Amino acid sequence: MNFKNVKYIKSCVNKIIKFKKLYNQKNLPIEEFKNKMKVIFNKFSENYPKLFKIILKNDDISILNMMFQKIDIINKEFEKRKGEISIIKPFIEDAIKLKNKENYISKNSLINFYKKKNNYPIKYKLFLNKYTNIINRLIDKDNIIYDPEILLFNQVKYKYEIDIGEVLVNKYIKPVVNQ
Repeated sequence: MNFKNVKYIKSCVNKIIKFKKLYNQKNLPIEEFKNKMKVIFNKFSENYPKLFKIILKNDDISILNMMFQKIDIINKEFEKRKGEISIIKPFIEDAIKLKNKENYISKNSLINFYKKKNNYPIKYKLFLNKYTNIINRLIDKDNIIYDPEILLFNQVKYKYEIDIGEVLVNKYIKPVVNQ
């Protein structure tokens, strides 16, 4: 799912919640509210019917809100770090060249290649330590994405995916396991 879709979903969710607060104050029947929301948010209700129902049913959407917050944080951090694209680009280009020559590259062969060349904007060891997710993608034989911007975005996003996973485990899995 791309960020345009996420922004669209977030916008619709927020608007529906605001409408719901207005309707709750007027004590209108829930079916009337649902029907009006389907008219106003027709595309959203068709494309995301389960999410639409969850929002209308007053289900707990705290996880959804947390994900929206994380997405905002990811976007802000990525925007701050966009200047790093020019730093990682030579490393990525060299990994592509090496991969094209050898078809498959191991982490050690990539490190040795960087060590030998060693004319990068930052020291290769700093690159290896700071961009572990990018390194893993570069040596992954199934990876087909080598765009530095996308790889940097995935690097930024990765740590927040771990955070979200831990929250989900603590909220949904551990309570069931500990019963």
